[in-house]
Amino acid sequence: MYRNKLKFKLFFILFFLPALAFAVDQKGRFAVKGVGAATCKQFLVEKDKNSNNLMIFNGWLNGYLTAINQHSPKTFDIISWYDSSLLITMLGNYCRKNPSHNYYQAGANLVLALGKGRLTENSPLVKTSAGKYTVHVYQHSLMQLQKKLKSLGIYKSTIDGQYGRGTRKAIEKFQKQAKLTVTGVPDQATLLRALQQ
Repeated sequence: MYRNKLKFKLFFILFFLPALAFAVDQKGRFAVKGVGAATCKQFLVEKDKNSNNLMIFNGWLNGYLTAINQHSPKTFDIISWYDSSLLITMLGNYCRKNPSHNYYQAGANLVLALGKGRLTENSPLVKTSAGKYTVHVYQHSLMQLQKKLKSLGIYKSTIDGQYGRGTRKAIEKFQKQAKLTVTGVPDQATLLRALQQ
């Protein structure tokens, strides 16, 4: 039983982690399964059509991210915001520049780029709402956003990971300055712009 569990874990480590140190053969190669093997060009066709097949790409990406979360040291979530839908847009941007790369390569490069902001411990989700916009965000990410906004002189209150009037107003001001859609909530575009700078 223990041996089977070990083999199962090893399979996921070998398959999902992008580091070559875990590669299957001596030249650092390994088989990529499912839509991970599709080209960026094929992904873009489905994305541009907004076809139902886009859900398959998104599902593969979420499975890939889950495996990285499970097997990466000191990682609760490799992406420090709760929802991964913005990643599809980011992958689209990457794939337009690299149409011959496969979807796995695009995902692995995205993880390498965003991994420095990983969430190392579990953090409660905070529901944020302003008008018609509602977003769930990790409390830790909201605290990081408050710190960033405070460093920019936009936020004047306590860094507590709570979503109140002061946080909403500071987010709106940042979104206006950054020429983002003004939602008043810590949506993914806002978190990305603020926390990846």
